[in-house]
Amino acid sequence: MAQAQAQPAKATAKSSALPVDPDTGLVAYTGVVEVPGALQAHLYTRAAAWVAEHYPAATSAVQDKETGKLIVQGTAYPRAPAGFASSVTYTLSLYVKEGKYKYDFTGFRHEAKAGDDVGLGAFENEKVGNALTRDVLQKPWNGIRAETAAQVQRLIVSLAAAMNGAKDKSDF
Repeated sequence: MAQAQAQPAKATAKSSALPVDPDTGLVAYTGVVEVPGALQAHLYTRAAAWVAEHYPAATSAVQDKETGKLIVQGTAYPRAPAGFASSVTYTLSLYVKEGKYKYDFTGFRHEAKAGDDVGLGAFENEKVGNALTRDVLQKPWNGIRAETAAQVQRLIVSLAAAMNGAKDKSDF
């Protein structure tokens, strides 16, 4: 059974704690996972079922069975100190081919909750605020980024289990 793991972080001037795509400069969790003998159609069905289960409220999903592409806007709700109980938005792209799939979580952005929270911005910003606010904001920001990273890692493990799961019920 193939094991899915995010590619190791590449240290850059922008971020040393989270994995950064060297081409885009964005925080990105990406990987290609082999599933020997799996047909593209079966992998697509598994991926679509997994997306439907984990992103039931997704309204901006792109699904193309012919090309094996699924793209969805995701939201994480990291545990954070009071005053930072907001969300992190990101994009998940899944691609399937014969015997393998690729996942790409990217575009992470901390969003403010309707008027009573502080949106801290893109995850590529390792430090937040200015010199006056950094002491107050940095610790919550580090926690939000770490908790979101842990949630993404759990999603990657869950995706691997689904993609390597039992054959489709129609395949007997």
